[in-house]
Amino acid sequence: MTRVCTRSFLTVFILLVLVGSVAAGAPDGSVVGTDDTMPYIVVLTDQPDRGTTYSMMKAQAAATQASVLSSISAIDSDAAQSAEQFWIVNALRVEADKSTIERIALLPGVDHVEPDMRVQVDDPVFEVSDTVDAQYMRSGDEFMLPWHLDWIETPAVWDAGNMGEGVRISVVDTGIDGTHPAFGERVVGFADFVNGDNTSAYDDNGHGTHCAGTAAGGEVMVSTYDGIQALILGTAPEAELIGAKVLNSAGSGLTSDIIKGIEWSVENDADVISLSVGSYAWDANKQEYFSLAAGETLNLTLEVGGNIASNGGLLEPQFVVGGYALQQEYGYNDAEPANLSMTLYAPNNVTATGGYIDWNGFDQSSDVVKFKAPYASNSGNWNGVWLLQVTNNGNESVMFEGAAIAEARQSDGNTAYDLTLNNLADLGVVAVVAAGNNGDVGTGTIGTPGTAEDVITVGATDYCMDYRASFSSIGPVNRTNPYIKPDLMAPGVGILSAYPNGQYAVMDGTSMATPGVAGTVALMLAGNDTLTPAQVKQTLMQTAVHIKEDGTAMATYEENNLYGAGRISSYLAVEATDGLHGTLPSPYLTELFGGPSYDADTDPNTVTMLGVCWNATAGAPIEGETVEFKVYYNYYNPVFINASGVTDADGRATATIDITSFPVNAYFYTEATWQGRTLSSQKLKPSSEGGGNGYIYVPFFESQSFIAPPDGAITMRYPLLDVDGSAYSDTVQLKVANSTTTFFDETLTPVNGVVEATVDFSKFNINVYGSDLSVTIDGRRAGSVAFAYEVWYEGMSSPKQAICPAGSTIDIALQVAEPHGIGGTITSKDYAVYVTAFTETEILSLPAEVGGALAAGMPVDDAALVEATGGMEPEEIVGTVQVRNGIGVYQFTMPEDCYVAVVKFVDPDEEFYGSYDSYMVSVVYGSMSPWTLHRVTPTVPESVEGLDSTYLVIMDYEWAATWSQGDYHSVPADTASLTASVITVNGTTGEVTDDAGKTVRLYTADGVQTNTTAADGTCTFTLNVSGKASEDVILITDGISSSAWVLDYIQGYPVRFSRIDPGIITGYQQTAAALRCLEPATESRWMEVDYQGSGSYMVSLYSYGPDDTPIVERGVFTASPYFNWKTLGTEFADTLAFTGTWAKNVTPSQNGTYEAHASVLQPDGSLMGVGVSFFDVPGACVSYTVKPDVLVGETVPVTFTVADSDGNPISNAKVGFFLGAAAMDASSTYNDDVRPLNIDHLAMEYPDPYSEVLTGYTDSSGRATLTIHAPSAALREERIMLGFSDNVPYKVVCYDGDEIVKSNSWYYDGTFRLATAALPDFVPSVSAPHVVKLNRDDSVKVNDLYLYITNQGTADFIYTDEEIVVRAAIGDKDQSTTYNGNIPMGETKQALHTNVEAYASDYGINTSDYHLPVDAKVNVTVNPDRTIDEICYANNNIVYPVRITAPDLAAEIIVPPTVVQSGTATPIALVVTNQGEVAAVATTMDYLITGQAVEEIAVPALGVGESYTVWRNKTLLADPGTYTLALEVNPDGVTDYETTFANNRVTKTVHCYLHPTTSIELPTDLVLVPGTTYDLPIVVGGAENLATFAMTFTFDPSAVTVTGVSAGDVGALTVNLNHVDEGYVIFGNCQAESFSGNLTVATVHISVIGSGGDETALGLVDVELFDADEYQIPVEVTDGSAVLLLYGDANGDGSVNQADTLRVLREVVGLESKPTVGTTSFLQTDVHENRAIEVGDAMFIAQKNVGLRDPYFRIV
Repeated sequence: MTRVCTRSFLTVFILLVLVGSVAAGAPDGSVVGTDDTMPYIVVLTDQPDRGTTYSMMKAQAAATQASVLSSISAIDSDAAQSAEQFWIVNALRVEADKSTIERIALLPGVDHVEPDMRVQVDDPVFEVSDTVDAQYMRSGDEFMLPWHLDWIETPAVWDAGNMGEGVRISVVDTGIDGTHPAFGERVVGFADFVNGDNTSAYDDNGHGTHCAGTAAGGEVMVSTYDGIQALILGTAPEAELIGAKVLNSAGSGLTSDIIKGIEWSVENDADVISLSVGSYAWDANKQEYFSLAAGETLNLTLEVGGNIASNGGLLEPQFVVGGYALQQEYGYNDAEPANLSMTLYAPNNVTATGGYIDWNGFDQSSDVVKFKAPYASNSGNWNGVWLLQVTNNGNESVMFEGAAIAEARQSDGNTAYDLTLNNLADLGVVAVVAAGNNGDVGTGTIGTPGTAEDVITVGATDYCMDYRASFSSIGPVNRTNPYIKPDLMAPGVGILSAYPNGQYAVMDGTSMATPGVAGTVALMLAGNDTLTPAQVKQTLMQTAVHIKEDGTAMATYEENNLYGAGRISSYLAVEATDGLHGTLPSPYLTELFGGPSYDADTDPNTVTMLGVCWNATAGAPIEGETVEFKVYYNYYNPVFINASGVTDADGRATATIDITSFPVNAYFYTEATWQGRTLSSQKLKPSSEGGGNGYIYVPFFESQSFIAPPDGAITMRYPLLDVDGSAYSDTVQLKVANSTTTFFDETLTPVNGVVEATVDFSKFNINVYGSDLSVTIDGRRAGSVAFAYEVWYEGMSSPKQAICPAGSTIDIALQVAEPHGIGGTITSKDYAVYVTAFTETEILSLPAEVGGALAAGMPVDDAALVEATGGMEPEEIVGTVQVRNGIGVYQFTMPEDCYVAVVKFVDPDEEFYGSYDSYMVSVVYGSMSPWTLHRVTPTVPESVEGLDSTYLVIMDYEWAATWSQGDYHSVPADTASLTASVITVNGTTGEVTDDAGKTVRLYTADGVQTNTTAADGTCTFTLNVSGKASEDVILITDGISSSAWVLDYIQGYPVRFSRIDPGIITGYQQTAAALRCLEPATESRWMEVDYQGSGSYMVSLYSYGPDDTPIVERGVFTASPYFNWKTLGTEFADTLAFTGTWAKNVTPSQNGTYEAHASVLQPDGSLMGVGVSFFDVPGACVSYTVKPDVLVGETVPVTFTVADSDGNPISNAKVGFFLGAAAMDASSTYNDDVRPLNIDHLAMEYPDPYSEVLTGYTDSSGRATLTIHAPSAALREERIMLGFSDNVPYKVVCYDGDEIVKSNSWYYDGTFRLATAALPDFVPSVSAPHVVKLNRDDSVKVNDLYLYITNQGTADFIYTDEEIVVRAAIGDKDQSTTYNGNIPMGETKQALHTNVEAYASDYGINTSDYHLPVDAKVNVTVNPDRTIDEICYANNNIVYPVRITAPDLAAEIIVPPTVVQSGTATPIALVVTNQGEVAAVATTMDYLITGQAVEEIAVPALGVGESYTVWRNKTLLADPGTYTLALEVNPDGVTDYETTFANNRVTKTVHCYLHPTTSIELPTDLVLVPGTTYDLPIVVGGAENLATFAMTFTFDPSAVTVTGVSAGDVGALTVNLNHVDEGYVIFGNCQAESFSGNLTVATVHISVIGSGGDETALGLVDVELFDADEYQIPVEVTDGSAVLLLYGDANGDGSVNQADTLRVLREVVGLESKPTVGTTSFLQTDVHENRAIEVGDAMFIAQKNVGLRDPYFRIV
């Protein structure tokens, strides 16, 4: 909406400076013209009759204007020459001086002359933002919808196939940015009446583009920080647009140009004109930014006249307003108006009659004081000089932002602008016009041309509510013949729309409401093109949500000057005119999945890009699509590698990209793009050398943070570890200091690895507000010390939102404790309470005798008006609440006529900075009537959530791993399995159905697998993950999932200047898919703390590999009293050395919260935290039971028992019991404006109308009884109407003294169900085996199945003649019974004890091809036919899981693999173990050993875990020497099914020798220096009678070579060196003499030919040893390895010289970075071999360079 005004000093206090009465409406004091002339509009007497056609209008104007122009020419030819002619209103625009225009006004045929007023846009752009990027791995169709479109039910019209297509909307404004993506190609016409630039549609202001977007903005894809989302902006997103630019870049323009734009719109076939351009006349005197000293008075005067026009009253005086605004500092008011007085005087120094403006509700500001004097109350003394007098009655100077006095005039509906708009209706064009933004000063503020009687004048409703926005102008129009304006209302606060240059903006104003109505008109015309403008207006008004003057909805059509006919409903208007035709076509939904597959550990130089193209509408992959891939580094100056792939039949495309050229230790970025969808990611390319300074410091310890009393002492204990993880024993220096003072500095000796220091601060002058002190050990940071000068508490009010009818009382609790309960203390203190109660928001919410007269423009008695308006500003209430033992309860009584109150709790000791802690603010609604949605269609969140959705979820995956203690990490298995589930959720009922027969595709970078879901909707995949540390998978199936919700912020638009922070509706429609990064099982480490009684606690630490292997650990442990996120000193400290499990019993010395913490040592020398637990000393708990069913209106006592860990009762503990709204977490506000909360209502989220806060103290037995007052039947109905179920939430807190027993939680603790009648409520339960056996006869027996019934209702069940039916279904088998006894409330009765027998086929098990176990269900239903009335039937069913399985018999032969012939029997044990979950029946096993027949052995029945052993000892001989033993249990599975038969058969081989086993061990990690030789002895250990041998030595020929092999202890050798280049040599001997002992059989001569860092394995293969009789001697060979290190080559140049000495010295002093521990560079430099780079290494290298050391750095 535009008008003749500007904002003078506050947006809530609008006054305009006018130059003179003739130039009314020129805000800047200029109307275009020369020094002597001004522009005027000459309106002729002969105006078109109603019903005149377009051609007749033009002809009539031409005919009548000719004679008038001739007369004007005779008076002033220059004026005639300047004339511009209009036809839509019979008028001329001329430029003339004052005398000329006075003569023109008297000409025959001239009705009147009026100034060509300049209008000014006054709807500010509150937010402008660019888009932001997103990163994600799927491109689902996510959407955003501005809230106002759903509020007027537009989406329901779109769903009926009507989006405004074929209708043309003209936006007469600042222009339209035709390039904005919101408009596509739909801007089909444009005319520039300001700059004459008609080359393309443009907007150099933004107002017009915003309005065009609100009317007809289409779908755009915007990039937010949550991803790419679709955003529909306009009410009629497929309507055509034309734009008439009539306002300049500053939003200013002449009325004559606006009329030209309207004429152009008609000539260009506009069906609807949206006109957010108008004027309202002010004449003002103001003073800005000044101060008044104590006792000083400001006087502002204004000359006030009568009507403005030449012939008659066109601009009628409405009121004089005077006021001031105080300056603001730091976001809140620094001064208060209490010591200021203000008086408005009419002419002759008469006190004006009127009242203070205090009806603006949420927009009311205590800084702004305004007094309004209506014309009707002062008409007898109007013309003359008015005076505003403001006096400072205080003792200090007051700073003002401004003060002003102004006269307001309103058109009577007969200006040229008004006539222009009225004539549009005769041409069949619907005109939609803004009412104006002056409603904050009350009635009579409709702007021109909203004053035109025949147009649709639109006011604005507030954010997410049907209350009038405080700025929205109010009628009536025309004092002589008053008529009601506005006609309609539409949302006008927090409106998101398009803005030039591809941006988006949020604006407030009736300008924003107007295009929303224009778009609705387009929908009506698109659905029914026969509608006339009168029919459109009438229908819109009849179908609107009718609103009373007090803002509440009413059923009947009754117009008023605040809301007209009410707020529009797009859906009802289009429906009433038969405009709902069919439905929209189903969307063609496609998605792109994928991203990079990158394993830096395996191949840091290769990235595999994956893209999967999917058609969700068809439920199938898309073949033949090109996916573009991009990989680049240097984000701001990128270097790209591009590739592409074409999708195959599975929709899959890949590309392998070499990134060798990319820098290491830097991020690189990837993109996969298809059809405008881009998936972005970033990865880190690591360095092969790693990082760090290469130095390992000992001792190892963990930092601790302490808090100490400034006048006391604390004890610190640090457990210290040595380099090997053992307890450290050397002395250390512990120091506590800051930059100026040392508080402790001593050398300490560890005791069992722990050092202890007590630091006394009482001897020092501690600045508790200063920086923390630093704790160091040997100069390394070991922690900090802060001082306990204050405790920070967090307050929480409950309920956060509630409903309390006017005149009623509600309890609001304030809980104050340390954050999250950690630290365990609470407070007792008085808190201030400030309540702002909004009693009215509308000026016409007055007594009928006052409001009606004022609305009609009649005189109102001054005293009556002041009395009536006196209570309309927000009522401020001040009080206190006493918080005792953590809880205070404030009893708040809702004032009469109050519709909302904001209750704020404030710590009186904290300084106020203009906003409140939202956690300590509660919003109480008097009624939800003004906030409930007045609509006939579901909201978008409701309708989207009502759609059926298919979901694909990864139920479970298994990727086994084993623990490697040597490598100190888990080793993943080569295969993994993944189970997926497909379900469909019914959007109406919420019923979940398993989807059988669905094809599921699983995509990885390696390929694609397909599977089909079974009857339970699941399918399982097996993946090859060999050599991988993780695996990214994408699973897709046919189906679409949908969801929608509301956000209280707009994504991607972080800066807002609106009077509110608007939210948005958002959601998605996307393919049924699941994305997951699979990772192998890994080790588990955790801590447990268990109370042992008598004040003792057991702290246990566990560390196990993924295969349950206990891990060997070294580490540290501390346990300390905990306070305010720090510890009060270390009470317990230990070093750790354990395997798998460690435990320590601690007995704390003080009460409070303790923190136990443990860390274990990593190979790189770091300590990794593996367990932390908090426990209270003494421990305490609160126990209670709440009835599950409660009768409406019933009082239910609940007993709470508070006891310590030893079971001793705790008296005087305070219990808080919060129910309903008080138990729920909800949004709140940080000031008095509750409007940002309103968007939750679109998701049907309202406060619970039931709220109860109960508190009490325990007695000597530790008990407190609090009584629930259940909601009444009427309150229950209100809860249901607001979307609540019969489940009532509750939450419990408990405080003992100043300690927390049970802290406040964000979620409620439980619920009880409301019952409307005294009825039973049956709940079944089952006791039965969870694991049952599939027997060999295919039977499945569930034995000892017990069924119980619990009555948790509100009445006893008394058996008469109606038995309770109980039905148990197992598979396809039903077992029913009846119970014919009484079941009192709260009691449980046994209804059935039976054995149920079914068969495998009943469970869908095919025993010829089965896989066990199979999960089945026992489905138990009580009262299945509902023959007995109950409170609730939803809990009559229970599903009891049963796993059908079989035994697992494992065969085992226990025998030594090698024996020495001795003549005695070798023990041979045959063992069968049942590893299954069920018992096995008796069976047999077949045993076979070399040289004997098969023996059948009986095996008895075995229970779970039981074993059966049979001994078959046998004397074994060296001839034949090798024996094969075989054992098979349950052959062919004849006696039992089994979960697997893989372990039923086992084979063992035993070797019998004459001699014991020998051994050969090659060295591991042997260091070889390049360029040297090395002699490697081959030693046979423990040889007995060795005579002959042969063996092959293997090596890496690129690292070493063998120059020869020399003989050893057993004689001459035969050596074959022919294969040295291939990496092996063969050698051996053959002789009759025998040798025994540890024998060096040969020496291998090695020449080191490789380079530093090379490695080689050293091995022996084909090793054979024999005695002189050629009997073989067994041997065990251990292979070795060697690494090549050029010791001393610190700079890596391949030689050792003085440069290496210098390099080490530079590293030691920090001029060069040290190599990373474990790297080749480090090992070659650390010649001292002490795991550190230091001066000693430089010294050794220098010694080597002068010949004092050999290449291995041994002393020569």
